[in-house]
Amino acid sequence: MDLHEFLRTVRRSWAVIVSVLALFIIVGAAYTIVQKPSYSASSTAYVSVATNSSVNDLSQGADFVQQAVKSYAGVATSAYVLDRVADRLNVQGGVGALKQQVSASAPVDTTLLEVTATASSPSEAAEIANAVTAELSDAVDRLTPEARSSSSAVALTRIDPATAPSGPSSPNVPLNLGIAAILGLVVGLGIAVLRERLDTRIRDRDEAGALVGAPVLGEILDDPRAASRPIIAVGGDDSRGAEAYRTLRTNLEFLDFDDSPRSIVVTSSVPQEGKTLSVVNLAAVTAETGRSVVVVDADLRRPQVGRYFGLEDRVGLTDVLLGTVRLDDALQRWGGPQGPIVLPAGRIPPNPSELLQSEAMRDLIEQLERRFDMVLIDTPPLIPVSDAAILTRRTGGALLLAASRRTRKAELRRAAANLQQVDGHVLGLVLTMVAGRDSSAYSYERAQRPEAQVAQEQADTRRDRPQARSRS
Repeated sequence: MDLHEFLRTVRRSWAVIVSVLALFIIVGAAYTIVQKPSYSASSTAYVSVATNSSVNDLSQGADFVQQAVKSYAGVATSAYVLDRVADRLNVQGGVGALKQQVSASAPVDTTLLEVTATASSPSEAAEIANAVTAELSDAVDRLTPEARSSSSAVALTRIDPATAPSGPSSPNVPLNLGIAAILGLVVGLGIAVLRERLDTRIRDRDEAGALVGAPVLGEILDDPRAASRPIIAVGGDDSRGAEAYRTLRTNLEFLDFDDSPRSIVVTSSVPQEGKTLSVVNLAAVTAETGRSVVVVDADLRRPQVGRYFGLEDRVGLTDVLLGTVRLDDALQRWGGPQGPIVLPAGRIPPNPSELLQSEAMRDLIEQLERRFDMVLIDTPPLIPVSDAAILTRRTGGALLLAASRRTRKAELRRAAANLQQVDGHVLGLVLTMVAGRDSSAYSYERAQRPEAQVAQEQADTRRDRPQARSRS
């Protein structure tokens, strides 16, 4: 994972990272609150050796003390010393409790010994530290061989007695919260990276385009009202959703300036990716430019085009291919004189694949290409059936749709591979159901027209729509 991918992961999962960070800080704060405060006090002693006044004796004595003082640090926390301290101070728990409270250390290259005691009160900590230092001094006298003057060769003198501390040594609030924050950040980032690795869904246009090896021609925003209002790109709608379809229309027009495709198969990897919804809206915005456009519902398994346009679909493509109905009788116009022409699916046949790969279908596509500026063919998804792959070879190419945060990367790869196996041309990719926060499209709001004017245009559009024609 490079820096760009890492930053993209952080941007996508920032809520998770912040939540984990906050959780760790809360836990750290709770742990700090429930901890009982403890106080630490230290006493410092100087260790010396009795020697003659010669330089050589002084040097040897200093070396001896530096070695011995390390052993004295161990003696300070031994039962030999702590047992007497426990009896002297009446410590509850005896030697075992003192071993948990007392520590001793000898700084490197010095003859100093520091005894530190920890207790629940400042005075108790200072008292224990001083008592241990005093008992250690007596123990050194007893354990060290006597010098020529019948006195101990080594002396331990307390030079800095312990005093009651002004504040607790623990809990250390800044340290605890700092450690909790670092751990929370690391864990949060780890969860974000793990989610990114395990989540195989398509999330943005860059990775989708890289998987297919084709340009991303548009991003269609997710519209929760699509079920009740499927066609939004009409009546001068200035919404971001309508503008997304107009952007897709423009990108298709400039896809191949010299030889733009006249017939386009619109398909997807799996169902429920907004395929038919995109077809009908793309047809509506294309018709706005004055170009003649026809929509063919070639999804002979689950036809939806007629329903989305609100047109009669009992007669359509299957009837034309079987020769029972003339093409002109099956075509229906939607939305007034400038609206798109629609060829519904008609009756659902038992053999859709055979019909779509027939010579009659080839002739129909060629006829529609001669009569219309653009032919949009809605087909079934690529992975369940081969209908779309069959038609792609007979048209100018396929427009492949993928739903953001729903389509799996493996599904998109497989769909593109299905088209490549039949030498089908992928014109481009369209990312559908994109959340507003995920859209990379530049938002430029046009001036809003008076509500009365918008309402009048919508009323005119509804009035111009044809009534469903009854067919026997």
